[in-house]
Amino acid sequence: MTAQVVLSISLILIPLLNGFQDTFFSAFFSYLSSTNEQIIIGRLDEDIILPCSFKSGSEIIIHWQTQSTINVHSYYRGSDHLERQDPRYTNRTSLFQSEIHNGNASLSLRRLSLVDEGIYICYVGTTFGKIMNNVVLKVGAFLTPMMKYEKRSTNSFLICSIHVYPPSNITWKMDNTTPVSESNMEEIRSSGPSYIKSTLDITGSNSSYECAIENSLLKQNWMGRWARKESSHVFIGESASDADNAEENLPLSEYSASTCNEDKTVTTHDKHP
Repeated sequence: MTAQVVLSISLILIPLLNGFQDTFFSAFFSYLSSTNEQIIIGRLDEDIILPCSFKSGSEIIIHWQTQSTINVHSYYRGSDHLERQDPRYTNRTSLFQSEIHNGNASLSLRRLSLVDEGIYICYVGTTFGKIMNNVVLKVGAFLTPMMKYEKRSTNSFLICSIHVYPPSNITWKMDNTTPVSESNMEEIRSSGPSYIKSTLDITGSNSSYECAIENSLLKQNWMGRWARKESSHVFIGESASDADNAEENLPLSEYSASTCNEDKTVTTHDKHP
């Protein structure tokens, strides 16, 4: 570490110990690089813990900030100081107060939104020293996957759709083995999860079809199957899997059928809201 950096840190710590100072705090981050980095994956609308640990000491100062210097949460002089907290984090952050003196500076962040994604910086200073960790937060969504049959005039279609983030592909198979590429894919992006819909023309076909959706970030998969039986079309079933909860995999089972002449729609429901 150069003499210039040592001098800068010494000048910065004095005002930090007396209270939160934006100018000095920003300068401190410009001089020090992160000593550790973790990737944390959360789900939309759920809560997450951003981990940060340190060697316990007295005169504890904790500052959580985004890489773009947005103030997330501050603690010093034995209590929270949220006067300069960015409004987007109001009533959504907390530290584990009873664990701070044991070296736990982890931040609880509630009700995740997609704009919460990014790099968070945890700075902790004590009489024993200081640490600064980066936590990379990624947020995913996998909402309401659906497969349905539609009859439009003389044509028949299968439609697979989902609200998902990050955007994912929808793939089709015919008779459980043959990939199908002649589908019409639509994607609508917004401030929330993208809405993705794939439409497959099955007019005149007597084959069975499989629709599969995967969210690689959440390691979550969904699959729906459909088959035609005599004069009826039957939604055979759906299955879903989550890499973190493998025991929740759902078997495929036969659902009720509706006749083509009645032009009814059979839909599925999300097993993992």
